[in-house]
Amino acid sequence: MRGLTVRSNFLVYQEGYTPEFVKDTIAQNNLDGLEIFDYSRPLESISFLSAYGFLVGLRVTCLLDQDYAFLRYLTNLKSLVICAAGKIRTTVDLSKQVELENLFIDWRKGKVAGLSNCRKL
Repeated sequence: MRGLTVRSNFLVYQEGYTPEFVKDTIAQNNLDGLEIFDYSRPLESISFLSAYGFLVGLRVTCLLDQDYAFLRYLTNLKSLVICAAGKIRTTVDLSKQVELENLFIDWRKGKVAGLSNCRKL
């Protein structure tokens, strides 16, 4: 796993990673998923994650408020962690996460919708 950063068996996202690279790296190294941790270089948007529908594990820790609408495309998620440094102004919609088994959300304000669809929690 040369040149990669892995934390708690999650590949830590770095700018320039493509969905194909992430998918292959997770499979080849038997990793649990992808981690977004942007405190050193805050991301303006994480909407690019809509192309990562193959993920079964995702951990997101962002400095800036983000739009979590991309979650509707991540229907294979079994594990999801969302931590926000500030207020989440948008609704986190979990209605498409029917496979979700583990969920941790930490933020100051905001709304969660679709939690009743997560029947495997």
